[in-house]
Amino acid sequence: MHYKSLLDAISFATRVHHGQTRADDSTPYVSHPFRVMTILSHVFGVTDESILITAILHDTIEDTSADYDSIAALFGSDIAQNVAKLTKDMRLPKSLREEKFLADFDDLDDGIKLCKLGDMLDNLIDTDTIDDKKIVRIVSKAKNILARLQPGDEKRPIQEAIKEVQTKLDTMD
Repeated sequence: MHYKSLLDAISFATRVHHGQTRADDSTPYVSHPFRVMTILSHVFGVTDESILITAILHDTIEDTSADYDSIAALFGSDIAQNVAKLTKDMRLPKSLREEKFLADFDDLDDGIKLCKLGDMLDNLIDTDTIDDKKIVRIVSKAKNILARLQPGDEKRPIQEAIKEVQTKLDTMD
Protein backbone atom coordinates (compact mmCIF):
# COMPACT_ATOMS: atom_id res chain seq x y z
CA MET A 1 0.00 0.00 0.00
CA HIS A 2 1.20 3.50 -0.82
CA TYR A 3 0.45 5.64 2.19
CA LYS A 4 0.92 9.11 0.69
CA SER A 5 -2.62 9.29 -0.71
CA LEU A 6 -4.07 7.99 2.55
CA LEU A 7 -2.12 10.60 4.53
CA ASP A 8 -3.19 13.30 2.07
CA ALA A 9 -6.83 12.26 2.61
CA ILE A 10 -6.39 12.51 6.37
CA SER A 11 -4.94 16.02 6.02
CA PHE A 12 -7.71 17.07 3.63
CA ALA A 13 -10.48 15.73 5.90
CA THR A 14 -8.90 17.49 8.87
CA ARG A 15 -8.89 20.82 7.01
CA VAL A 16 -12.43 20.64 5.60
CA HIS A 17 -14.01 19.40 8.86
CA HIS A 18 -12.14 22.07 10.87
CA GLY A 19 -14.36 23.58 13.57
CA GLN A 20 -17.04 20.88 13.34
CA THR A 21 -17.82 18.76 16.38
CA ARG A 22 -19.65 15.52 17.08
CA ALA A 23 -22.97 15.49 18.94
CA ASP A 24 -21.22 16.02 22.29
CA ASP A 25 -20.14 19.47 21.06
CA SER A 26 -16.54 18.88 22.11
CA THR A 27 -15.12 15.97 20.08
CA PRO A 28 -13.73 17.18 16.76
CA TYR A 29 -15.96 15.83 13.98
CA VAL A 30 -12.96 14.59 12.00
CA SER A 31 -12.51 11.84 14.58
CA HIS A 32 -15.56 10.15 13.02
CA PRO A 33 -14.10 9.58 9.51
CA PHE A 34 -10.81 8.52 11.11
CA ARG A 35 -12.68 6.03 13.28
CA VAL A 36 -14.63 4.74 10.25
CA MET A 37 -11.36 4.17 8.39
CA THR A 38 -9.94 2.42 11.47
CA ILE A 39 -13.02 0.18 11.72
CA LEU A 40 -12.67 -0.75 8.05
CA SER A 41 -8.99 -1.51 8.44
CA HIS A 42 -8.81 -3.16 11.86
CA VAL A 43 -12.29 -4.63 12.35
CA PHE A 44 -13.42 -5.45 8.80
CA GLY A 45 -9.92 -6.23 7.45
CA VAL A 46 -10.06 -3.84 4.48
CA THR A 47 -6.68 -3.21 2.89
CA ASP A 48 -7.79 -1.53 -0.35
CA GLU A 49 -6.34 1.96 -0.16
CA SER A 50 -9.09 3.51 -2.30
CA ILE A 51 -11.76 2.19 0.07
CA LEU A 52 -9.85 3.44 3.13
CA ILE A 53 -9.52 6.87 1.49
CA THR A 54 -13.23 6.80 0.67
CA ALA A 55 -13.94 6.06 4.35
CA ILE A 56 -11.90 9.09 5.43
CA LEU A 57 -13.64 11.33 2.92
CA HIS A 58 -17.15 9.83 3.18
CA ASP A 59 -18.76 12.91 4.79
CA THR A 60 -16.84 15.64 2.99
CA ILE A 61 -19.34 16.39 0.22
CA GLU A 62 -22.34 16.14 2.52
CA ASP A 63 -20.98 18.04 5.53
CA THR A 64 -18.31 20.48 4.32
CA SER A 65 -17.61 23.00 1.58
CA ALA A 66 -15.71 20.31 -0.38
CA ASP A 67 -17.39 19.16 -3.57
CA TYR A 68 -17.02 16.34 -6.07
CA ASP A 69 -14.68 18.36 -8.27
CA SER A 70 -12.25 19.21 -5.47
CA ILE A 71 -12.08 15.57 -4.39
CA ALA A 72 -11.62 14.41 -7.98
CA ALA A 73 -8.82 16.93 -8.52
CA LEU A 74 -6.96 15.77 -5.41
CA PHE A 75 -7.74 12.04 -5.26
CA GLY A 76 -9.07 11.07 -8.70
CA SER A 77 -12.50 10.51 -10.15
CA ASP A 78 -12.86 6.98 -8.76
CA ILE A 79 -12.52 8.23 -5.16
CA ALA A 80 -14.82 11.18 -5.88
CA GLN A 81 -17.43 8.80 -7.32
CA ASN A 82 -17.15 6.56 -4.25
CA VAL A 83 -17.65 9.52 -1.91
CA ALA A 84 -20.58 10.75 -4.00
CA LYS A 85 -22.24 7.32 -3.70
CA LEU A 86 -22.10 7.70 0.09
CA THR A 87 -23.53 11.22 -0.03
CA LYS A 88 -27.21 11.90 0.42
CA ASP A 89 -28.72 14.20 -2.19
CA MET A 90 -29.18 17.46 -0.28
CA ARG A 91 -31.36 18.84 -3.09
CA LEU A 92 -34.13 16.46 -2.02
CA PRO A 93 -36.48 17.20 0.86
CA LYS A 94 -35.10 15.74 4.08
CA SER A 95 -37.91 13.17 4.22
CA LEU A 96 -36.83 11.71 0.85
CA ARG A 97 -33.02 11.74 1.26
CA GLU A 98 -32.71 8.55 3.27
CA GLU A 99 -35.34 6.81 1.15
CA LYS A 100 -33.39 7.62 -2.04
CA PHE A 101 -30.11 6.53 -0.45
CA LEU A 102 -31.65 3.19 0.57
CA ALA A 103 -33.11 2.69 -2.91
CA ASP A 104 -29.65 3.14 -4.44
CA PHE A 105 -27.86 1.07 -1.77
CA ASP A 106 -28.43 -2.30 -3.43
CA ASP A 107 -26.41 -1.22 -6.48
CA LEU A 108 -23.31 -0.21 -4.51
CA ASP A 109 -20.21 -2.35 -4.74
CA ASP A 110 -18.94 -4.19 -1.68
CA GLY A 111 -16.25 -1.62 -0.83
CA ILE A 112 -18.79 1.19 -0.65
CA LYS A 113 -21.16 -1.00 1.38
CA LEU A 114 -18.30 -1.68 3.79
CA CYS A 115 -17.75 2.08 4.17
CA LYS A 116 -21.42 2.54 5.02
CA LEU A 117 -21.35 -0.36 7.49
CA GLY A 118 -18.25 1.15 9.13
CA ASP A 119 -20.00 4.52 9.31
CA MET A 120 -23.04 2.90 10.92
CA LEU A 121 -20.94 0.92 13.39
CA ASP A 122 -19.08 4.03 14.51
CA ASN A 123 -22.33 5.95 14.93
CA LEU A 124 -23.75 3.08 17.01
CA ILE A 125 -20.61 2.93 19.15
CA ASP A 126 -20.58 6.71 19.65
CA THR A 127 -24.03 7.07 21.25
CA ASP A 128 -23.02 7.71 24.86
CA THR A 129 -23.43 11.48 24.68
CA ILE A 130 -26.49 11.88 22.46
CA ASP A 131 -30.17 12.00 23.29
CA ASP A 132 -32.47 9.00 23.01
CA LYS A 133 -34.35 10.44 20.03
CA LYS A 134 -31.18 10.55 17.94
CA ILE A 135 -30.17 7.07 19.08
CA VAL A 136 -33.53 5.75 17.85
CA ARG A 137 -32.85 7.33 14.41
CA ILE A 138 -29.33 5.87 14.25
CA VAL A 139 -30.57 2.39 15.22
CA SER A 140 -33.44 2.61 12.72
CA LYS A 141 -31.09 3.59 9.88
CA ALA A 142 -28.75 0.73 10.75
CA LYS A 143 -31.61 -1.78 10.79
CA ASN A 144 -32.86 -0.49 7.43
CA ILE A 145 -29.43 -0.97 5.85
CA LEU A 146 -28.97 -4.43 7.39
CA ALA A 147 -32.39 -5.46 6.10
CA ARG A 148 -31.19 -4.73 2.56
CA LEU A 149 -28.19 -7.04 2.90
CA GLN A 150 -28.51 -10.79 2.63
CA PRO A 151 -25.55 -12.26 4.57
CA GLY A 152 -25.63 -15.52 2.62
CA ASP A 153 -25.32 -13.66 -0.67
CA GLU A 154 -22.41 -11.45 0.27
CA LYS A 155 -18.67 -12.07 0.31
CA ARG A 156 -16.91 -12.73 3.58
CA PRO A 157 -15.85 -9.13 4.45
CA ILE A 158 -19.47 -8.00 4.13
CA GLN A 159 -20.64 -10.96 6.24
CA GLU A 160 -18.15 -10.05 8.97
CA ALA A 161 -19.18 -6.38 8.85
CA ILE A 162 -22.88 -7.28 9.05
CA LYS A 163 -22.12 -9.49 12.05
CA GLU A 164 -20.26 -6.67 13.84
CA VAL A 165 -23.08 -4.16 13.24
CA GLN A 166 -25.75 -6.69 14.27
CA THR A 167 -23.82 -7.56 17.44
CA LYS A 168 -23.67 -3.89 18.39
CA LEU A 169 -27.39 -3.46 17.66
CA ASP A 170 -28.19 -6.51 19.83
CA THR A 171 -26.37 -4.93 22.79
CA MET A 172 -28.46 -1.77 22.39
CA ASP A 173 -31.91 -3.41 22.45
